[in-house]
Parts: sequence; C-alpha cells; structure tokens
Amino acid sequence: AAWDWRCTTKQPGKLYIEIFKWPAGQIQLPAVKGEITKAYLLADAKHSALKFQQTAQGVTIQLPEKAPDAIASVLCLTVNGELAAADKTP
Repeated sequence: AAWDWRCTTKQPGKLYIEIFKWPAGQIQLPAVKGEITKAYLLADAKHSALKFQQTAQGVTIQLPEKAPDAIASVLCLTVNGELAAADKTP
C-alpha cells in the first residue's frame, strides 16, 4: 500500500515528515505533544515558515500548490517541549 506521508526522522526539537502524495493546499497530521513553533519545507533554502494551525485534534499545515520534489518532499516541524504523539484518551 502506498503511503501519502510518513515520519522519517526525529531529532531533539525537530520532526521530519516525507510527503509522497502531495496534497492540494494543505496536509492534516495527527496531534503531537509540544508546541510547534515553525513548519517549513527542507527543499526551501530560506526555510520560509509555512502557515499552520495546531489543535488538540491535530495539525493542519498550508502547503504550496506544487511539490518541491517530484518523488518525496520533506516537511520539517520545529517543536518546543516533548515530541511525541498526543494522548487522545479522555
């Protein structure tokens, strides 16, 4: 089965996500612990910030219409605090 995206690398304060199937305009990711402070595409040498919204339900990141890389584009999230999947238990 083909994946639309997957988390590939985690460093202290950073999470890298490979996007294989480029979504139209935005990508929805599961909720994460820690405050996301910046989202950018690794292919962008200036690391220009992408607009995003983080809620308890997940993270929505606004993307350019066209993927920067033909095969897989890498999205980087910079996070303050613990970097892990959020616990969704009530």
